[in-house]
Amino acid sequence: MSELVSVLTIVFAAALGSGFYSLATAQRYIRTRTFDPQLNQVYVIRFVVGIVAGTIFASLLMLDEQGTFDKVGIGPSIAAIIGGYAAEVVQQILSRLADAMLTIVKGSPADQKDLAMAQAKVESESKNAVEKVKTAKLLSDIKNEVSSITPGDVTSKKAALDKLSKAIDGI
Repeated sequence: MSELVSVLTIVFAAALGSGFYSLATAQRYIRTRTFDPQLNQVYVIRFVVGIVAGTIFASLLMLDEQGTFDKVGIGPSIAAIIGGYAAEVVQQILSRLADAMLTIVKGSPADQKDLAMAQAKVESESKNAVEKVKTAKLLSDIKNEVSSITPGDVTSKKAALDKLSKAIDGI
């Protein structure tokens, strides 16, 4: 029962922080005559996001098994109020943590670039090897044709040699 009370305290504190932010924002909109009732859903969503963010923020700051904040210097309720009020900050913290985890799993951008360059080099070398094999086969075919040349075949053989020359220039 004590754990349920602690969780509910954190959730209600987060709602308090989120509600305070929502009211302060609404007051600013009303004062500047820019409040738009058609955006009420956006305001409600921001309120709910604030509650979730405050709860997450308070959970992130719990540093020991008992759920106390001795090393931080603030209590869970204050952390939840701050997190509820500053939902965007909590979102940025979680984004940075997710990015860090992704970097650990995928490697750094520099590592990814090196891998892509290595793959491109292998593909290029593979294409060159295929082209060399094709050229060698073409040369072999021309050699076979040249060995059986007759005086009347000189024009066709010259065309075959031109074809080989173009293939070699392409490499």
